[in-house]
Amino acid sequence: MARSTSRNDQLARVASELKRGDWWKNARARKQHQQSVWDRLISLLFIPAWLGSAYGLISLAVDIHSRTHPRHVGAPLQGTSAVAVVLMIVPLGIACIFVGGVVANFVVYHIPQARAVLDQEALECPGIDYRSTQRSLLKLGIPSFMLAVVLAVVGAMLR
Repeated sequence: MARSTSRNDQLARVASELKRGDWWKNARARKQHQQSVWDRLISLLFIPAWLGSAYGLISLAVDIHSRTHPRHVGAPLQGTSAVAVVLMIVPLGIACIFVGGVVANFVVYHIPQARAVLDQEALECPGIDYRSTQRSLLKLGIPSFMLAVVLAVVGAMLR
């Protein structure tokens, strides 16, 4: 599949808007086109998807930490260095922001009534459509998620 360099490529558009200095004005204009109840549902679903995925992955990192340090006594992270705890929690919490965005968009877009409204909004304001939004979230999310997993494993191995 060829890479998109069209005006619907959100990352390229945001980068050029930041260089020109008009990103804030354009972001506000785009948000004016996203006022439906379905957009609010995406925002509402984002929070549990983000926090749920972060909780699950952080729990997995703590479990890996507990298994690699079997003689540890007490609460799972009691006595663990601050660096290890930060490496297990912060990167995964940040990377799961992208997971929450992808999941919320996916769930809402697969409701037929929502799809019709969201597609109509995207016609009025190019670049806010489902495909380009998901593509942008994945372009940023996959590398950050991979880095977060590596950092969390390093944190889990530390004492």
